[in-house]
Amino acid sequence: MKKILNKSGETLVEALVSITVLIMAGAVASSMIISSMQQMMLSEDYLIAQNLAYEGVEAIKDIRGTNAMLYPSKPECWMILSPDPSPDFDCTNAGKIAIGEAYTVNYGVADSGYNHWYLEKKGDAVGGDIPTNIEDFLLYLVPDENGGDFSRYLHIGAEEEKSRFYRAISVKSVNGDILTGKKEIRFNVYVRWLRGAKENVFQFKDVALTNYAE
Repeated sequence: MKKILNKSGETLVEALVSITVLIMAGAVASSMIISSMQQMMLSEDYLIAQNLAYEGVEAIKDIRGTNAMLYPSKPECWMILSPDPSPDFDCTNAGKIAIGEAYTVNYGVADSGYNHWYLEKKGDAVGGDIPTNIEDFLLYLVPDENGGDFSRYLHIGAEEEKSRFYRAISVKSVNGDILTGKKEIRFNVYVRWLRGAKENVFQFKDVALTNYAE
């Protein structure tokens, strides 16, 4: 009887050890899977943020190009905020990009009546830093207005279209005379988002843009 009891006790201990090992292995595997999923989501976020920042840079270049095409004889209009092809539009009195200001860059009709890229001031950015009111730079993931599968990030949208991304264009410096148009601007593009409680930022810093008229 004593030998049988000892074997039973040994069998029970072995079973408990095996269960413990399995639990620990499962916990490690679960932790690895969760960590891998988090890294995948973070990589996806960084890819979206990088594309949004790059789009911001290209949109400002597009605004410069549109202004150059619409107002070839008025170099002072090279960086007005919202190009307008209306024949009675006076670009010299339009809002222009300025140092220390932060903008959203959006695609839509604005005040001109046609779809184009345009800038809208939303805050201040001392030294080109990320604006303190970054919440005002929220992006919305807006579905295709024609019902297609394509969606795009815009600064205008419905409540249910809010994304977790924010994008701000902060003007760092303006070299030259803002009135004559002979100048260079330098700006930073910030894309901020939250993943859980963690704040993340992707940025293009010190991007230079010169006037075609120079």
